[in-house]
Amino acid sequence: MERFKWGNFDKQRLYVDRSYAPSVQSFHLLMLRTSEKFMDIGDSTRAVNLCLKYLEAFPNMNFPYDFKTMRFLDIMVEAGAYDKAKPFMEVLAKETYDNLLFYGSLSPSDLENGFDQEYLMAMRTKDQLIAAIKRAGDAAFQKTLEDQFAPVQVEQEAPMLPGGN
Repeated sequence: MERFKWGNFDKQRLYVDRSYAPSVQSFHLLMLRTSEKFMDIGDSTRAVNLCLKYLEAFPNMNFPYDFKTMRFLDIMVEAGAYDKAKPFMEVLAKETYDNLLFYGSLSPSDLENGFDQEYLMAMRTKDQLIAAIKRAGDAAFQKTLEDQFAPVQVEQEAPMLPGGN
């Protein structure tokens, strides 16, 4: 981790097009799986350090946080490093909220035909964020996010009773 020369994605805002996706995904999966392995063998310190390195090397300014980021944050919370994860959770919450506002502005047909999967992943990320914060015992931040996400929360429909409701 110390010998690899990270290259500028972490220093300034850049245009990162999709041609970088295979390389970014390779680093993402390698760092994620290694962090998970560190957790499996009980080395939470190295797991957290590797998660932090990922978040540093692939910052939100060039690689917008999404469901993939949540996996690193979950590891950090599980490892007892909630205090280190929380600032990144705040950024992920804002990104997720902004995305959900966008998806909510679309017509049902546009959402279904173009953004259905992204919408579902953003809703899942919202739920995972709140669950991780709850596991960490941060009731104040949990309440803040529940209030923040209230405008984009989808109510569960009541099941239809025989003969109508």
